[in-house]
Amino acid sequence: MLHRSRPCRLALVALWLGLQGLWAGAGPYRIATTPWMGWAFLDVAEAKGFWKEQGLAVELRNYPDGTSYLDAQLARVVDLSCAMVGDVVWIHTHRAPVRILLETDWSSGGDVFFVRKGLAPAQLEGRPIGYYQDRYALPFFLKQTLGAEFGPFQACPAAVFTPQDLVAQFRAGRLDLGVLCDPYVAELGPEAVIRCTSGTRPGSLPECLFGFRDVVERIPARDLRGLVRGIVKAQAWMQAPEHARELFDIVQARSFRDSPLRDLADLASQVRHAPTHPPGRLRRRNAPGGGLEQFLAGLQRFLTRHDPAGAGYRPGDLFDPEWTGRLLVAP
Repeated sequence: MLHRSRPCRLALVALWLGLQGLWAGAGPYRIATTPWMGWAFLDVAEAKGFWKEQGLAVELRNYPDGTSYLDAQLARVVDLSCAMVGDVVWIHTHRAPVRILLETDWSSGGDVFFVRKGLAPAQLEGRPIGYYQDRYALPFFLKQTLGAEFGPFQACPAAVFTPQDLVAQFRAGRLDLGVLCDPYVAELGPEAVIRCTSGTRPGSLPECLFGFRDVVERIPARDLRGLVRGIVKAQAWMQAPEHARELFDIVQARSFRDSPLRDLADLASQVRHAPTHPPGRLRRRNAPGGGLEQFLAGLQRFLTRHDPAGAGYRPGDLFDPEWTGRLLVAP
């Protein structure tokens, strides 16, 4: 019987450990989230162990609002984030190239355009519009949903606040119109009149999982598939009515910990306003020539007129449906 030398045994151990490292991936992967029901699938994937099933370590980092979580992405404190697709285009054109992994959901009533009661559009022309984020997603949302009625508002200067401050500015009488998201809309009070919502035109505010291109390119293909599969499984789990109570408990303990939901009715309302894509829509929106590609092309046309400096991109620079399709299928 042959006996391996000590150096040989050590080499085999090192090789085995290296293979284990490849199997486990380069995680933990840091993903930013915030209290928004459209991205609660991140909480579910973590809580239910759907990423662990893929051999992945994922660290969710919860941020209080839509500004702070994107700031974390811009500072490269996290690897991946969910965001409105229009804002991802702004990051791509103003900061660094990005890669969209897939469109995951859209706002469907969770974002609203409101004006002060008793004021006609002509009276509001030129007045500041309050936004909770000042990039591309929200102005394009207004253009899509208002159509010809967008005219009086297109030259209005933007005033950017946190959602809480935007509510305070409106209630103090210092702001007469704005765009706001759940769960803060209910705090505007009776002086607010809702002119349109993200449910007025489905698909006007799509959202996605993305990262800087150089970061995404360093993640092994197997791990990217595992991240996406964990998300898709979490989305399917969320859509089963019998899971409502457990979903409530999961988000209350995670992303909604500091801004808790009131009850199951509140949960149901927010799920309606920010629904994740069911499997069929997920495939259609991310397919070649599908909804995400069409949205990116439409936004580029909008920017050509309203912000030419941001229009110098091609949809394929950010999103490759063939590449995403490979993430969605088994190896």
